[in-house]
Amino acid sequence: MIGNDFDQGIDAFFLRLPSDNPVFAGQIVYVPTGNQPPTIAWIASPGKSYRVEFKDTLTDVGWQPLNGNVSIVGDIGQATDLAPSPNHRFYRIVAY
Repeated sequence: MIGNDFDQGIDAFFLRLPSDNPVFAGQIVYVPTGNQPPTIAWIASPGKSYRVEFKDTLTDVGWQPLNGNVSIVGDIGQATDLAPSPNHRFYRIVAY
């Protein structure tokens, strides 16, 4: 549940980031059941390495590295936030 949500049900959040540039196309899937941490997935470009960073608020000074590993299988990159914020969290994928 999230704040000011009065139906007492479980909420699922999904964000798709469309892009013509495959480095920045991605999606975030978050089902706050307590058992499944949020997973970030994106289309990975050959020869690129990636890291995932987060902020708990957009006014935070800098981005922090996400704990956990980034995995690339085929053309899909994926990372799971093993210690998500109980409130909000903002993610970005950095290619280098």
